[in-house]
Amino acid sequence: MSDTTRAYASTRADGGDDDVAERIDLREWGAARQVEVWSKPTRNRLALIAAGYCAWSLLPWVLLLSSGRKAETSLWLVIFLLPLPVVGAIVSSLAYRKALPPAFAGRGIAATTLFVHGIHLTFLVLSLAWSGVSEPANRLTCAANLQHIGQSLTFYAVKYDAKYPPSLEELILYADTPAGVFVCDSTADVKATGATLEDVMKSFRAGGRHNSYVYAAAGLTADVVTRDHVLAYEYLPNHANAGMNVLFGDGNVRWVDRAEAQHLASEVAAGHNPPR
Repeated sequence: MSDTTRAYASTRADGGDDDVAERIDLREWGAARQVEVWSKPTRNRLALIAAGYCAWSLLPWVLLLSSGRKAETSLWLVIFLLPLPVVGAIVSSLAYRKALPPAFAGRGIAATTLFVHGIHLTFLVLSLAWSGVSEPANRLTCAANLQHIGQSLTFYAVKYDAKYPPSLEELILYADTPAGVFVCDSTADVKATGATLEDVMKSFRAGGRHNSYVYAAAGLTADVVTRDHVLAYEYLPNHANAGMNVLFGDGNVRWVDRAEAQHLASEVAAGHNPPR
């Protein structure tokens, strides 16, 4: 005989006929209590917090897309956003754990937000990996772009008495230079494949950054330019301030590190070309 049965029998023996209404079957009471607990889920505020945080963590992407900018791979943007899904996954996991039986409240919300954060985290990790793989290739593409610009400058100088154009815009108009040549693939605002002639022309006139390169040969002529003259170079932030490609007077393009890049840019800006 089980302990519960003994307790029930003891109750019947001690109480007599006068206690019939108060007799309790502990087995029935336990089953009823268990049904009551499982049928009334406890409130799960953590699941609501997880849902709100999930929506908030996606807000930067909504703002990025609504502003008309392309959601492109940007190393600093990925690093900035990476903690958001990590924290969200932790909060959703805690909310899901709290929703385990018999407290089922918020289980669906917690599972959904955990799934969303998992997709978000996977996307950011893949973007981070892609940024590391694509950056060396982007540097080579920029070097090729400047090499093409150098050839266009030579072509222009041959046509116009050894004079270089007053701006890079002239190369599009008079040297048949493709618009994509003026765009670095590492810039966050536009890709070379997405730059049209109209985009680049508008950017030139507005002083925008569709043009990824600084022109330094205005007022120079091909017959006085030496191998040390700087004809064009990149904006230093193009490659996360690690360095830049520089087009020199002999047509060669060379990658320089950050310190040398800052020196060359400051010298050219101060009117010292070739740099001292």
